[in-house]
Amino acid sequence: MAVGLSGSNGGIGRVYRAVLVADVEAGITKYETLRSQIPEENREVRTMYSGFIESLRELQASMTKDNPRGD
Repeated sequence: MAVGLSGSNGGIGRVYRAVLVADVEAGITKYETLRSQIPEENREVRTMYSGFIESLRELQASMTKDNPRGD
């Protein structure tokens, strides 16, 4: 039991990583949806959301670079 709780069990790491990758993907979808609902005249807000999306995509790329399957 201590091994599983300490995180040395490889399965725990794979599950955590898969959940984290899914959360980042959900964040990208969320901000893309929100950005699409912002009127064109609100350029500053659209730019801010575009920055969020870009940052999340960079995070996603760095998370999956060494492990493309996300596990």
